Amino acid sequence: MPVAPDLWIANLIGQHGTRRAGTAGPPPVRYEAIRQGLARVASFALAHGASVHMPRIGTGLAGGEWTEIEPIVRDELTRVHLKIVGSDLRLRSHGSGRTLRCQNGAGGSAAATPTRPQSAPG
Repeated sequence: MPVAPDLWIANLIGQHGTRRAGTAGPPPVRYEAIRQGLARVASFALAHGASVHMPRIGTGLAGGEWTEIEPIVRDELTRVHLKIVGSDLRLRSHGSGRTLRCQNGAGGSAAATPTRPQSAPG
């Protein structure tokens, strides 16, 4: 969804329902849905020369484990040389200088912004 000429928001549906702390049953996170959503974000970001800015998705009400989600983020975003930015986790991928940073907390949105300079209107 475009919100400015050089900014887009992507919402991922990566869970089925919610669960309160202390309740029984599997968490509502759907890792494959997160993988599919991030693959679509990667395609879009590559087509638009954008980086991806996102929180640590799937770990709040979805009940997901970052140890499961982080490899999905790496697989779907950094393997195609995208820059991912957040706030608390910095990882290097294969010595390429690509950066993955994600913040603590829940969320399922990612923002894509162009990584190449935009020309000024003339």
